[in-house]
Amino acid sequence: MMDALFNPRRLLAASAAVLVLVATGPLTAFAQEVAPSDEIETEVDLYQIGASALDVTLLRPLGALSLVAGSAFFLASLPFVAPSQRIETTWDIFVYSAYDYTVMRPLGELY
Repeated sequence: MMDALFNPRRLLAASAAVLVLVATGPLTAFAQEVAPSDEIETEVDLYQIGASALDVTLLRPLGALSLVAGSAFFLASLPFVAPSQRIETTWDIFVYSAYDYTVMRPLGELY
């Protein structure tokens, strides 16, 4: 029974079928007919592509690290800030600014 399940030909055929379905599935799901009279925009904004790549590969991970570090600094500063009633300001400086830059900022916007 086990030999029938792990037959190399059957395994190769199943792998090929899965590969074909995975490769063509998204293409057929989003395919649409384009009339010859429709204009297709082919201009590519290389700056936006580069900005998005830089954002995803470098800036977002660094922003996540700064969010973790800012949270640690916020917790460490609580005993000193609590008597002055400035907890919300400290939260905004250490945590919310990093959260806003990392999570809320649109992708590719490098401000």
